Amino acid sequence: MGDILTGIGKGLSGFRLQDDPDVKIFNAQTEMKEFSEREGKIYARLGRQVYETDGGENYPEIRAELDLLAANKQAAESRPRTCRGRGTCPPGSRGAGA
Repeated sequence: MGDILTGIGKGLSGFRLQDDPDVKIFNAQTEMKEFSEREGKIYARLGRQVYETDGGENYPEIRAELDLLAANKQAAESRPRTCRGRGTCPPGSRGAGA
């Protein structure tokens, strides 16, 4: 939703004077947000490369989190197949309609 508003704001800022302090503030905030998003993506790539290099040996707590996440993801991926096969989802699952 924030991306939609940012896009609308960028579009509308073309109609306002670029010297307007509000436009300058908005443009600066948008630029900072874009830099932060790029920074996060770069750190994520770096982390993946480090993890692939040492298999997570230097960061066992993060490796444990990733292992748990992978197990939860696998369980979640199997739920739709289980629900489709039965026609209903078992109690407590987050299948269709949940």
